Amino acid sequence: MDKTRTTFEEQMEQLRQAAAKVNREDISLEDMMQSYRNGIEAAKECLSLLGHAEKEADRLAKELETMMEGKE
Repeated sequence: MDKTRTTFEEQMEQLRQAAAKVNREDISLEDMMQSYRNGIEAAKECLSLLGHAEKEADRLAKELETMMEGKE
């Protein structure tokens, strides 16, 4: 899987595609396992992107809280 940064939405689409391939009845074991690996990589990237977004949201909330405390 390409290690360049992609968006959360792109990674979710990769995950959806991998899941669809794994669930097909006419897929070889090798292709199924490759799709499974691709899905796992996409899921890990989604979790990483969500973690970064959560940290950024927390940082911004704390920044706003600090600004609001200074105005009281």
